[in-house]
Amino acid sequence: MKLIPLMISIAASSLLASDAISIEQIVVAETSSDNDELITDTNLSAGTQTYGAKSIATLSTQANMNPYTVVAFSPSVNFTPVDQAGSNEPSYHDPIRIRGKSQSGPGGVYMINGMPISSNPGGGKQMLDMENTASIDLLKGYLPVDKNLGFSSLIGKVDMNILNPGKKTGATLSQSLGSDNFNRTFVRVDSGDLGDVALFGSLSRLASDKTKGAGDLERYNGMVGLSYTPNNAFKAELFAIRNSDDHYNYGSLSYAQASDLDTYFNKDFATTQPTVSDDVDYYEWNRQSFDTTAVLANFEYRPTANDTLSFKPYYKTDKGDYWFSNMSKKRVMDWRMDHDLFGGTAAYEHKFSDALTSKAGYWYHKQQPPGPPSDQKKYKVVDGALVYDGYGILADNDYHVLQSPFIELSGTIGRFDYTVGTQYQSFRIGALKSYTFGTNASTSADYDTAIANGTLDSWASVGAKTFHTWMPSLYL
Repeated sequence: MKLIPLMISIAASSLLASDAISIEQIVVAETSSDNDELITDTNLSAGTQTYGAKSIATLSTQANMNPYTVVAFSPSVNFTPVDQAGSNEPSYHDPIRIRGKSQSGPGGVYMINGMPISSNPGGGKQMLDMENTASIDLLKGYLPVDKNLGFSSLIGKVDMNILNPGKKTGATLSQSLGSDNFNRTFVRVDSGDLGDVALFGSLSRLASDKTKGAGDLERYNGMVGLSYTPNNAFKAELFAIRNSDDHYNYGSLSYAQASDLDTYFNKDFATTQPTVSDDVDYYEWNRQSFDTTAVLANFEYRPTANDTLSFKPYYKTDKGDYWFSNMSKKRVMDWRMDHDLFGGTAAYEHKFSDALTSKAGYWYHKQQPPGPPSDQKKYKVVDGALVYDGYGILADNDYHVLQSPFIELSGTIGRFDYTVGTQYQSFRIGALKSYTFGTNASTSADYDTAIANGTLDSWASVGAKTFHTWMPSLYL
């Protein structure tokens, strides 16, 4: 036992007695693309926390489709999905709170490449697979002028940055299995550089049973991306996404039931179809089905090293049905949605020095409701069968239009970062023409026919209204 210390002592004495050892200079030419941090705050003046590839791989769930499961690890963020996939929602809005605030209105916190391409309610709220995501930016509190976009910015933004086509040919394949028949397959193929062009394509399928009650989830997603870089001054990127999502809703608990989880923990919608009238408690009458298509692009031109011109157009269309039981009115509702949105941002940025960078731009956004709803059919239950009973809501809603010029100054002076800017936002809420009053079982189930033959209810209708708002901002 005493032999080892003796040998170490002799070896140390020999080293001290030998000549000095010289080491040639070591130069590090590259840095690692990732680090040990899961959340980075590289520039606090941007008010942004960034989750890189390592963060996404570590913090995301096996469903790999919902960015909120990643940013939920940030302080002051609370995300409470009702299942392991994170696709379901207990209401018409995603169950996320940032700094105690929940999202509201026909918009969301979800952005892709800085473009406000989400809408609520409806489908496509998780239409970007995590494997196609390079990083996620969480913005809470202050929002830069070029990120304060979309129908609502009340609680902040979650901006997903797409993983561009790889420079080398390659493929990614992942397979996940789990309880409740969870099964997810993802495959992505990158072409590598083909001259000035690079491409990628991906497909994924997700299936899972509900964690309680009857019903399941099935999601199909396809995405293609193209980048074109003919020189160092210009680049163009184009992406297209197709997402199909079908899933059953979860039943909610009353306060009394939630106070007695030993009894009601597994309570959900009834699994057996009713045989009596006015019983709307059945899982098949509480489900969602949406098909969503999105196209977005980024064009960037740098005439000099200090000047950047950019243009980001986007488009999304969403169509589907949201079925739910109205227990108090003893009706089953079919909320049909067929809406789209489109817009774009254009900006010019000039860097004078590290202490001063200026940015000026313009944003335009046009979005079709909901909200509010325009097409909700109602059904009554007669001897256990659904019988058409007219419309719960029948309306003709115009587009909402938002537009905003913006300007921003930012920079770093020593260890001091600052950002100051302002927006002048014009927000036009579309007119609403209501035809609900007087509808009944004899009203045509075809929406266009029902509108054409309907009677305008002036008391329930409202004209368009435009709001103009200055939004100055300062972040230090």
